Amino acid sequence: MKVLVLYDYPPSPGGLATQGDLLYRGLLEMGVDAHAVHFESAQEKEWYYRWFEPDVVVGVGYWGHTPQLVLHPQRYGVQPAPWLVVLMVISPTIRKY
Repeated sequence: MKVLVLYDYPPSPGGLATQGDLLYRGLLEMGVDAHAVHFESAQEKEWYYRWFEPDVVVGVGYWGHTPQLVLHPQRYGVQPAPWLVVLMVISPTIRKY
């Protein structure tokens, strides 16, 4: 399986970048064919879609990054798998579902 990981790459000091980097390193350790790219770099992502031809694109971010993590890969026919972090308290109304 070939995985393209979208996150704040190279990682800056921060939670989302750390999660993305640890995921990327873990995939490599397990022998997965993986590459990392900055989630906001449209030109670089497009190049990886064509050259690497990933089976899935895992995007690490929060809901506000949906255009870069989900919609962009879909536009190029690549399957996105968003890793979205919730940075708020879930209301009791939603919790019951």
